[in-house]
Amino acid sequence: MRHPKDWVGRPVARPGDAGGSPAGDIALGASVAGGAAMSPRSAATRAPDERTARLYGRLEAAISPSLGIALTGVMAAMAAIGLVLGATWPAITADEGTTLSTAKAAVSGMHQWIEMLAPPIQVALYAPFFSIGHPELATVVPALFGALVLMLIVAVAWRITGMPWAGAIAGLFLLSSPEYWQRSSNLVAYQPFVFFGYLGLVLMASACRDPRRSRAFAIAGGIALAVSVYSFTTGLLFLPAAILLALAWKVRRGPALLSLAVTAVLVLPFAVWHVAAAGVRNAWFYPHNFLLLDYSEEFQAFLSRPDYDLVGYVTGALPEMLLGAAPIWLWILAGAGLLVIGKVYGARVSATIAAAMVAALIPFIVAAQPPHARYGYVLVPVVALVAGIGLALGVKLLAQQQARRHLAVLATLVLALLAVFTASAAMLTHLDNVRIARATPQYVDLEAVAGKIDDDRAVLARTSYLQVLLPDNQVYTHLFFSEAEYLDYILWQDEERVRQLFAERDIGWVVFQKNVHTWERDFNYWAFDATGSPPLHYICLPQSAGFSEVYDGRFFALYEVRQDWLQSESVSGACTVPQCELWAFPGAWREESGPPNGESYCESP
Repeated sequence: MRHPKDWVGRPVARPGDAGGSPAGDIALGASVAGGAAMSPRSAATRAPDERTARLYGRLEAAISPSLGIALTGVMAAMAAIGLVLGATWPAITADEGTTLSTAKAAVSGMHQWIEMLAPPIQVALYAPFFSIGHPELATVVPALFGALVLMLIVAVAWRITGMPWAGAIAGLFLLSSPEYWQRSSNLVAYQPFVFFGYLGLVLMASACRDPRRSRAFAIAGGIALAVSVYSFTTGLLFLPAAILLALAWKVRRGPALLSLAVTAVLVLPFAVWHVAAAGVRNAWFYPHNFLLLDYSEEFQAFLSRPDYDLVGYVTGALPEMLLGAAPIWLWILAGAGLLVIGKVYGARVSATIAAAMVAALIPFIVAAQPPHARYGYVLVPVVALVAGIGLALGVKLLAQQQARRHLAVLATLVLALLAVFTASAAMLTHLDNVRIARATPQYVDLEAVAGKIDDDRAVLARTSYLQVLLPDNQVYTHLFFSEAEYLDYILWQDEERVRQLFAERDIGWVVFQKNVHTWERDFNYWAFDATGSPPLHYICLPQSAGFSEVYDGRFFALYEVRQDWLQSESVSGACTVPQCELWAFPGAWREESGPPNGESYCESP
């Protein structure tokens, strides 16, 4: 039978329970009375101390029944408002466009998403929105899984401590992370893989603790871990944590090993698929494509990404990534929480948690991944959980010391207010970003481009921005082509081969970003390195008789492919290339009087 507990987890008597008068209270009353009789101090001297004790006693009694309810209510309202309004976030980033375009390809029966190693769960989550013709509603998915992650953290903190307010404050700590709100709006399946990964670890731990249902929990935990991997390849980061959990459990290690066995069996086809498509070295790359694998150095140089050494990454990039995922005070609280957990449950428990967190970071360090905050988000739920549980246990330890009971009350109230304030600030900042994103000139320009496309033929663009606005059109990027096919297009050495490629893919529209020298020429500099010929598609396509410009906006230009050109038996065309364009590339065509490499060529001043 579960007994009710007060705000610091101490058992309290049920109303009307005859045996409910705590002996400790009687002993405490007797000791106070005896102390009053024997103390030489006067009543006037004791009065301030007694009044202070009564004040904190009344304050403790006041927050005891209401703190958990109040914090839970605030957290739930904040999460509902932020997640619902955040679901209106427009999916305009390149990663989100890729997420939607692979789902559209799967609905259309194309197989390129398999060659691209698109996560199957991610594809399955978004494909139905194309089936009903409303891909713009897909932002409901990350918001839903964001809510599930929050509920999981709250439930675990509540279950471990037995205190409702501990679960609520752990949830508020999670909401204080800017990256939580960002991942709950962006379509890339970060929240699904995070939810299933943590769910798998919780079920594994439950299997080791509960002998009656250990087998069911162990199998469910293994399935959840496998689903995390199928949701996003980064779900593999949870496997080292699961192995550490199995090794750390001294008594009942069998259920944890069963979970790992189930995960291994389910992930095996995933591993075979990735190795067959990309090889062992590149099996974890997504989206798998020739540009990322064969021309990564040129791509890194174009994006101006620094080349980190090990020390530089650990001391510079890694802290930047972690602090972008959660505020510094939350990391400090989590560190203090580990110390408290170690004191209450033993150093082995806190050491296992810390080792699992470090293990999750090692792949990023080895691969020297760019310090994006989204990579650090995988640790944010456990950081919020450890901080919340550590705070609750610390307050409980203080409350057990009569002389320091007032510190427990004050610390709880102050940190609760801090959590509410920072969570509110993070939510409001996110909603402001949503408003700004929907009002950006770039998004307005995209809507105008989409409005000009009046049939269901495919669209060719540098990125998949438009896919969210075009439920009936497949948006192609270089990800959907082989290197040879894409070179035929961007080198434009034979217009007939371009026509055949467009006819085979039923491409009826082409989108250029207006800064063609950056996004069409310099972005495709890899083609010059590969073949010795410069990319010319951005010059030759507008000159071709097979295309007509139908929209010329601030950020994008839209060209329609003429149907008679597309259906011709054969085409040929001449393309005049300004000499200033060729000056951008080294080679025999460069005139000695031309500008040196790196200066302006044909760009408008």
